[in-house]
Amino acid sequence: YRDDISDRLVWFENGRLTVFDPVATTWAEVSGPKDIDGMVAKLEKEYGLALPLAELAESDPDAVLTRGVDLMHYVGVHNVEGVYCHHLVLQRPGLDLQVFVEVGGRPLVRKLGFEYPEQVGSPQYTAPITEWSFAAPKPELFAPKVPKDAAKVEFLPLPTGEDR
Repeated sequence: YRDDISDRLVWFENGRLTVFDPVATTWAEVSGPKDIDGMVAKLEKEYGLALPLAELAESDPDAVLTRGVDLMHYVGVHNVEGVYCHHLVLQRPGLDLQVFVEVGGRPLVRKLGFEYPEQVGSPQYTAPITEWSFAAPKPELFAPKVPKDAAKVEFLPLPTGEDR
């Protein structure tokens, strides 16, 4: 993933998550649950690390994206990168989520917009999803490709108890 202030490559296989920062030429690794849902929960709980779009990587993205939603609006049909999409707004405490789902026989998510109105400055980000592949991934896709000259760093756990 890449955004305005960061660039990271992330690999997950058999309970091992590796993150590489090509700008700083550093990498870190953590072991944990072998399932993606458990690893995402561990990263958030123990390290305060929320991976962008982790909701889509979980085993039931629909359940994750709609958890706690107390209001939903259908806005209409909009063009997302040349694809017509149904535009939905889902609201839950602390998050306004916009979801753009392709019109027609392939209801694929084509764009997500996240806004956190209760946080200072109402941070937000938008993620267009321009390409989907349903082919079985090649095993080498999950093997970390960290350059030999990259420095290994450690994930820092969140403070607990009196350390907070």
